[in-house]
Amino acid sequence: MRGEGHARGGPEFLRRLYMTKAVRIACIGECMIELAPAGDGLFKQGFAGDTFNTAAYLTRQFAPEIEVSYITGLGVDPMSEGIRKALEAESILTDSVSVVEDKNPGLYMIENDDTGERFFTYWRNDAAAKKMFAGWSVDKIAALLEQFDVIYFSGITLAILDEAQRAALFDAISKVKDKVKVGFDPNYRPKLWPDSAVCCAAFERAASVSDFALVTADDHVALWGEADGLDIAKQWKDYGAGEVVVKEGASSCLLFTGEEVKNVPPAAKLKPKDTTGAGDSFAAGYLGQRALGGSQEEAAKTAHGVAGQVIMHPGAIIDKSVWTRVK
Repeated sequence: MRGEGHARGGPEFLRRLYMTKAVRIACIGECMIELAPAGDGLFKQGFAGDTFNTAAYLTRQFAPEIEVSYITGLGVDPMSEGIRKALEAESILTDSVSVVEDKNPGLYMIENDDTGERFFTYWRNDAAAKKMFAGWSVDKIAALLEQFDVIYFSGITLAILDEAQRAALFDAISKVKDKVKVGFDPNYRPKLWPDSAVCCAAFERAASVSDFALVTADDHVALWGEADGLDIAKQWKDYGAGEVVVKEGASSCLLFTGEEVKNVPPAAKLKPKDTTGAGDSFAAGYLGQRALGGSQEEAAKTAHGVAGQVIMHPGAIIDKSVWTRVK
């Protein structure tokens, strides 16, 4: 949030500050073409991606108080235009999308086995999003990022960028972090990384520039080994994160600033129908509420509420007809 640096004003101060203007949040990442089973061997085309999902729920829950932009790379082909229209349909601004003329969007296909378990096949190695910052200087990326009050990216964002772009993004974030708040969700996908050491190093660097680290316990354990929620939070705090949220599935989340620890459970115990997008929608609820001056606990309750809606309906981005804002 512009002008605050890393100092954290009280919730009432932040609420008053942002009553007169929209808070600008940018989500950085990749939106892909999705092919989902539609029966009889047919597939339904859609669009999805972790940071796109978060962007969509930020607008649904918080617009017009929050204005959301998406930073990615897209081509000039019909599918890229389809993604632009999908972003705009969710009231997400596309003026920060880079045009990569010789590339197309990535694609993935979902298949289900007899038990309902989902399997994914990806075609993304030559996707336009992988070139979103290709040839950009640190100063050029920083000039883009400093237009926003909050920026949000994920481990998938980092994984799809080559080493040079990843380093430039980190350097740009470091350059603007006194003006811009930073949110990060590791969202670990082993197949996207050459090895765990490269991934761990990238995540540690991400933590060092983040005001909000939203860590799924299972992701952390997969990389660093068995640990309880508090140990996970302390490790991410040691890496430099401002505040840490450890997501522990549907049971609870742990909030940690280094001074105080809180466990915040969801308001109700639910039997999920589809957990796709649960973490992405949780991130939207948490970051949006914090950006508007809500306390950590208020943000966690909103996050649980948003994710609780999403998991009761099919798909990462549920139909607008079944969506209601969390009160």
